[in-house]
Amino acid sequence: MLNADAEPPEAIRSYASSPTTVVVLFSEPLDSAEATVLSHYSADRGLTFTKAVCQPPLFDQVILETAFAMDTAQVYQLIITGIRDCGQNEAIDPSIIKTGLAVASPPGNCVINEILFDPGANAYDYVEIYNHGPGLADAGAMYITNRNSLGQFNAPLLISPEPYLIFPGDYVVITESAAVLSLNYLVRNPLNVLELGSLPSFPDDRGSVVLLDATGQLLDEVNYSRNWHFKLIDNPEGVSLERVDPLGSSADPGNWHSAASTAGFGTPTYVNSQFKKQEEIGVQIKVIPPVFSPDNDGRDDITTLHYKTGEQGLVATIFIFDAAGRLVRNLVQNELLGDSGYWNWNGTDNANQLLSVGIYIIQTELFNLVGNIKRIRSTVVLAKKLNFKKVL
Repeated sequence: MLNADAEPPEAIRSYASSPTTVVVLFSEPLDSAEATVLSHYSADRGLTFTKAVCQPPLFDQVILETAFAMDTAQVYQLIITGIRDCGQNEAIDPSIIKTGLAVASPPGNCVINEILFDPGANAYDYVEIYNHGPGLADAGAMYITNRNSLGQFNAPLLISPEPYLIFPGDYVVITESAAVLSLNYLVRNPLNVLELGSLPSFPDDRGSVVLLDATGQLLDEVNYSRNWHFKLIDNPEGVSLERVDPLGSSADPGNWHSAASTAGFGTPTYVNSQFKKQEEIGVQIKVIPPVFSPDNDGRDDITTLHYKTGEQGLVATIFIFDAAGRLVRNLVQNELLGDSGYWNWNGTDNANQLLSVGIYIIQTELFNLVGNIKRIRSTVVLAKKLNFKKVL
């Protein structure tokens, strides 16, 4: 009998339910015994795990206990390898997902970033939330509502019934039907769409969109108008209003613009077509030499990552993976950069053991003061010199 399920499981998202507990959600039920093997799970920033439990009855969640409390200010990279489902389909490529411990988001960190209040036929309103950081936010502790004719909040609706982390730089969309949204717009990140049974009423002419935290504190509010649309659009039906600058005022009509026609009149789950482009992180990284042989012969025993940047306040973290995608070395952790500098790698892993010959991927993650992130991947070859014996 053929196995109808040929797809391996995939880690889809994660969150910390306490400072020492990480929950990982998978795309399907797992082999519950195999999922408890700790060697399948690793993380950056020195985070280690002491126990793994595959959660019944669906067995599509794994609970990881950490060796120490997580820092609420940190985003952790979780690397998962070798996981199998009940049909013994094994994930060959590693799953790398973010996790962390969210705290109450202060006003202004998460903003209302895009609104579709006048959908086309057989479509639904949507609201997009953007976290420009710093810090992690939890959609499971946020509510959406509007104001009545007296200016009072109507009954707020919980955005997510379970914890759902919104990381810095993430775009999360709230709507009544993810399927209908995908039929009408390009949805680049389907996992970032949250469905509600019904949204608050957002009239086609003017109205309000309000974001609250679990205590009722106002996080953001937009009192929109149909007149905010681009004046040359005759009929704004099906056209979303996009925020131009996430750091600009929510109440400023000049900070909102109709989504571009070239973007399909809406950009749910990704950067707005009318986004005010901030300066990208400018940095150059060179790996010299690209092939090295750590055999202590005095020649190319180490490889050096040279960096040069014209921006102050950059923080770097560097991971090194083998050709199979396994994390083998945390080379740098949250290092504050100068204008230029370098890091050396001698070909050893986190246990200070010399790695085998092969291709290795160096992933450099850079963060700046306003929460922008840039990832640079480089390759390097760890080689071994051949010894030739003279034949007489």
